[in-house]
Amino acid sequence: MHVVATQGNSLVVETAAGVVFVDSGNAGQAALDMIEDVRKVTDLPIRAVVYSHGHMGYNSGIAEWNAHCEERGDDLPCTSPTATCRSDKPGTPRRGRSRTS
Repeated sequence: MHVVATQGNSLVVETAAGVVFVDSGNAGQAALDMIEDVRKVTDLPIRAVVYSHGHMGYNSGIAEWNAHCEERGDDLPCTSPTATCRSDKPGTPRRGRSRTS
């Protein structure tokens, strides 16, 4: 487990399947800085983003994370408790959430 202090103290948990990340950060440069900090500690794909707060102040950066995953050719991270967190084939969006949520 790693702490990314770009915004608050977000956690990066490495698993055998990839990374579970807590809070995506604010949109724009804050999220891009978080992505850069995460990539300093691991190159594993981001498999899930957990929201610790109900307001978007900590999570409006999910669009930047999704774009980062797409650029790498990774599946989009699971972000919804109702989402299927494993796609049927690589590159397929997960059911239960939009690609921009």
